[in-house]
Amino acid sequence: MDIVKFFNDLTAGHLLAWKTGVASLIVALAALQVALAGRFWAGRGLRVPRDQASRFHRWNGRALLVLSLGLGYACLLVQAGPTDPFRVLLHSVLGGTLFLLLGAKLSVLHVFRNRRSWLPFLGIALFVNYIALWLLSAGDYVTKSSDPQPGTFLSTWVVLTAVVLLVLGGLGLLAFARPAAADTPEA
Repeated sequence: MDIVKFFNDLTAGHLLAWKTGVASLIVALAALQVALAGRFWAGRGLRVPRDQASRFHRWNGRALLVLSLGLGYACLLVQAGPTDPFRVLLHSVLGGTLFLLLGAKLSVLHVFRNRRSWLPFLGIALFVNYIALWLLSAGDYVTKSSDPQPGTFLSTWVVLTAVVLLVLGGLGLLAFARPAAADTPEA
């Protein structure tokens, strides 16, 4: 089976646009992860009860992992977009680092449970890695002329994702930067 032909047929020749859209969804889910973690780790973040934030964080993380694996598979097998050697090298290094960080986080969750205090650091490192990958790929695609040109819908989707990153990611990161006082009432 010709995997390149399969992906191009599947996306009607717009593989890069699809990868950009999925990458934007992934990075928005990563921002939600940080905002939820800020709630149950630091007592700030999204204004939802901690137990609901924790439960939703787990389910959102599972969806994030599946989407990341799928997009990573597509990126490994089918190159799409500008092939500037430095951008490709950096994207490859960040992609590998992303999966190392995911492996480290899952190892702490399921194997090295006595190291759970590392989870916020691993989560923030994952979030920063997701942003860097997204900027290198989706950001690069919509800001530079390429073939095929991104449509208005995709460009708008990427801009909305950037807003979500700023709001949710900022909310989560601020929660860790300035933890709540011990006497803060539960939401």
